[in-house]
Amino acid sequence: MGSSKGVVSPVWPSRVASVQRKGAEPEQGFTLVELLIVIVVLGVLAGIVVFALGGVNAQAAVAACNADATSVETAVTAYNTENPNGTATAALLTNTPPVAGAVTYLHSMPSSPDYAITLVNGVVMIAAPASATPVAYGTTGACSGAGTGGGGGSPADVQAPTTTSTTAAPATTTTTAPPATTTTTAPPATTTTVPVSNGVTATPSTNTYGGYGGQDIITLSNTKAITALTITINVAQTTGVTPNGGYNSFPGGISTTTYGTGSGSGTLTSTYVLNSGQSIPVGNPSGSFAAQYAGTGAVRVQTGDTWTVVSTSNGVTSTLSGHF
Repeated sequence: MGSSKGVVSPVWPSRVASVQRKGAEPEQGFTLVELLIVIVVLGVLAGIVVFALGGVNAQAAVAACNADATSVETAVTAYNTENPNGTATAALLTNTPPVAGAVTYLHSMPSSPDYAITLVNGVVMIAAPASATPVAYGTTGACSGAGTGGGGGSPADVQAPTTTSTTAAPATTTTTAPPATTTTTAPPATTTTVPVSNGVTATPSTNTYGGYGGQDIITLSNTKAITALTITINVAQTTGVTPNGGYNSFPGGISTTTYGTGSGSGTLTSTYVLNSGQSIPVGNPSGSFAAQYAGTGAVRVQTGDTWTVVSTSNGVTSTLSGHF
């Protein structure tokens, strides 16, 4: 019994080896191909998100441009209503610097890196993006280039000549009369309706009676009241042509007219002059002035007849002229 004390049980080699094998199993990780696939998928997802956010930002810029332009146009309309003979400017609309008793129509002019809104002779102009050529408020697609990052919108947005169907370019557009392509006037370089900065447009037309006598007519439209106006019609006095009066359809009692003066000089001149202190209200059209003539012996062509319109509206004076 005494010999059994202090005896140590042996550690069997098979158990040690078993423990060592269980602790030495290698850990499994991602292969290089799996990592590359994950990176590619993340890149595709990131591109989709960036593209989607870019479209949202552009739409927001266009909406903001339209809203700001409408606000400025509303302020201009309010100013013109209270000041029919004035011209709206940014300083007048925002009352800057402040003037006691003056009306503030607009808190401040819009400012954005995506577009620019300005006033030119009282007309709201929009450049979208800010580096584009400004176009008047109401022009189709005026704000569609907002948010394009300054690179400019499409050619139709910036009104680039010779490349669009809405910009006046000689012999290439469909909405503006280029030289020798008008439908209602025969001679080159004469447009059917001539837009000007003061909002007055003039449209020439003619009537003939049996090919000998007839009328040369100027019809006006205006977006602001006309405070000064002179219309001159010169009828070439060809063989057999004599003066035959005329007429005007503007408001009565506000003008001085003459018809067919200068007989024998080669030209019959008719004039309409708006009297001082009078005005012609906004109208589309607002009225017409016609010179009439009689003729015998030969069929007459009116291409030698000319017209001139000198008007003052919204504080701006403009001169229009052309052939019939």
